Amino acid sequence: MTGISDFKQSWTAAREGAAAVRIPLPGLLLVRGKGRAGFLHGLLSADVKSLEEGRGRPACLLSAQGKLTAPLSVYAFDDEHLLVGPAQAVPAALEVLSAMSPLADCTIEAPVGERGAWLVFGPRRASVLEALAGRPADPGPDGARRVATAAGTAWALSEFFSGPDALLLVSPPDGAERFDGAVRGALEAAGALEGPPALLESLRLEAGAPAWGPEAGPDCFPQELGLERAVHPAKGCYLGQEVMARLKDRGHVNRRLVGLRLGQPAAPGDPVESADGTVLGRIGSVAPSPTLSGPMALAVLKDAGLVKGKRLRVRAGAAVVDAVLTELPL
Repeated sequence: MTGISDFKQSWTAAREGAAAVRIPLPGLLLVRGKGRAGFLHGLLSADVKSLEEGRGRPACLLSAQGKLTAPLSVYAFDDEHLLVGPAQAVPAALEVLSAMSPLADCTIEAPVGERGAWLVFGPRRASVLEALAGRPADPGPDGARRVATAAGTAWALSEFFSGPDALLLVSPPDGAERFDGAVRGALEAAGALEGPPALLESLRLEAGAPAWGPEAGPDCFPQELGLERAVHPAKGCYLGQEVMARLKDRGHVNRRLVGLRLGQPAAPGDPVESADGTVLGRIGSVAPSPTLSGPMALAVLKDAGLVKGKRLRVRAGAAVVDAVLTELPL
């Protein structure tokens, strides 16, 4: 492998083989102490107490009003729980968790040392991890594992919020550059490709996965973003639980994340309108979609009879762009 592959090659590899993208480091928090599982169980929307060692699941840290403080993947290890979330949202999560931690037998801290991160996609992604570790090292579905590599011990984590099934690889502390070389060597050995950042955006949009900032934020309920999997349907006694119960009983929210097939390019922030000109929301993200053979977008829109195939329009400057609702994931 000689470097970053072109978009179409790497997209095909991510769908049919294996491809990886070097990404900015997400936010990381380590929770230690005997009381950590009960502490997190009482604050997060997921069932943390039943989480077995070496497994992970998606969760949300909510406000008392049921709005997102941060979407967080939580992973259980023998001596700690690891929380992973958007880098922009994790500081707020740390503030909330730190305020509560004196009441429990646990500590919360950000890991020390500079690190790097990769996402590995595709049905053959385990072969990349095996080449990286020199032995089978796939954590399995919803798994989390510490993996010894030539660059030191890394985390290999099932990723829940980036879109399609993926492995998140996080380098050892202060070993990002060496780890990058090891990952690129593993990609070559496994016959996999390194893709450009645009690959991640296309895979994310085709999977209907919201990103913090473009679609998700502290003004959103999880259900507006399709994050129902991160909210346990019957668990009680956690921050924001009463609001989640009311939304479940009511059966719907007033906005929801949708995919749009665009007739022409548009830009984040462009208004999305119904056929009669009513503004329903704004585009969050835009990326090329090989599946749709053209541009697509994600947007959080007022749920006014939104169904697959519904025709809308986007105000892209002076132009009016046709948009059709698509079923997600593609």
